Amino acid sequence: VLDDSVPPKQDVLPEYYDYSAVLLLKKWDEENVIYRLLSEANAYRNNEILVVLKSELEKYRDNFLIGSPDDNGEIWLSLAFGEDVDIIAKKMSFYDYVELMPADYLKHWIIEEAGMCEDIQVKQKRLLAIAKQLGKPVIATNHPTLLNYADFEARAQLVNCYHRGKADAYYPCFLLKCNDLKKQFSYLDEKCIQAIVMDNPKRIAEQCTNVQPPERRKHFPHNIEIEQELVLHITDAAKKIYGNAYSEEIKNRIQAELHMLKAQEELTVFAAMVKICDYSKEQGYQVQVRGMLGNLVIA
Repeated sequence: VLDDSVPPKQDVLPEYYDYSAVLLLKKWDEENVIYRLLSEANAYRNNEILVVLKSELEKYRDNFLIGSPDDNGEIWLSLAFGEDVDIIAKKMSFYDYVELMPADYLKHWIIEEAGMCEDIQVKQKRLLAIAKQLGKPVIATNHPTLLNYADFEARAQLVNCYHRGKADAYYPCFLLKCNDLKKQFSYLDEKCIQAIVMDNPKRIAEQCTNVQPPERRKHFPHNIEIEQELVLHITDAAKKIYGNAYSEEIKNRIQAELHMLKAQEELTVFAAMVKICDYSKEQGYQVQVRGMLGNLVIA
C-alpha cells in the first residue's frame, strides 16, 4: 500500500513509504473489486511489487476492512522508526484495525535489521495507547506458517544446514492456541491481553459475516447449443476411433463422463476448450491435454 503523496511510478520507491496491508472482505465481492484493485496494482508495479494507492482503497471502503500488519505495516514501521505520535495517529485513522506480534518475535523479524535500541515492548504499549485513543481495535497474531512445534523444529534444523544462523534465532511461526498466545503477551495487563487475543478478533470476524459465495451457476457459463454440439462432436470422434459399432463399455464411459461434467456445470467450459484445441491444431500448433481431462475418454 502506497501513500498518494509518493510518486507511484518512480524507479525505486523509498523503502520507508512502501507498506503492506491486510484486506478482509466484509461482503461477497459481486462487483469484482479485488480484480479492479489488482489491475490498478499491476499498473503501478514497482520492482515486481504490486502497489495499491490508498486513494483506490478508499473508493471501496464499504467492501473491506483494512488492517495494518505488525511486521511491515505502516503503523508499526512508523512507530518503530520514531515518528511523532500525532503523525502516527493520523496514519492509523486510515485503517480499521492494527495487528500486533509478540515482542520476542519482532526482535528477530525486524528490530535487528533496523538497529533499534528502544525496548520493543515500550513501542508496542505506545501503539496500543494511540489505538485506544482512536478507538481502533488491535489484534494479536504470530504469523503461523506451520501447524505445530515439531514442524518448526524441523524447519529450524534445515535453516542450520544452510548456515543461515542458529535455529533458535527464528521466531516460532507455528500455530499457537489462544492461551499460548496470551502468554507471549505477558508484559501487557490482563485486560489488554484479553482484548487483543480474544475480544477484538471476534469484533473483526463479526463484521465479515456476509461473505457468502454466489450460487455456482453464476460462476460457470451455460450454453445448451454448444453443449449439444459437443455431444455430436464426441460421437463422431468415437466412431472414427472405435468404428461405427463401438462397444457398450465405451458408450457408457462417454455418458458417465458427460454426466459428470454436466453435474459440475463445466460442460460448456469443456466444449469451449475443445473448440480452442481444434482451432489450434488447424493453425499447426501442438496441443497437449493435462490433468483430469487427460484421463477422460471424451478428451
